[in-house]
Amino acid sequence: MVLCRMGRYRQAKRVLERACQMAERCGDRAGAERALQTVIEQMRDQLDDDERIELRATLDELLSRSA
Repeated sequence: MVLCRMGRYRQAKRVLERACQMAERCGDRAGAERALQTVIEQMRDQLDDDERIELRATLDELLSRSA
């Protein structure tokens, strides 16, 4: 989130996507969900439509598996 606030959106997105992957690999679905939600919420205006759709689909998939 600090990188987002500094306007370093590309770097923030890479870090958060990596955090999501690591959390998922370790079985931490809640952590993976938080990382994706952060990307979607903090970078909403910097993402193009395709990125938003892809991230939302990934988040929806994670949420459906944790229910």
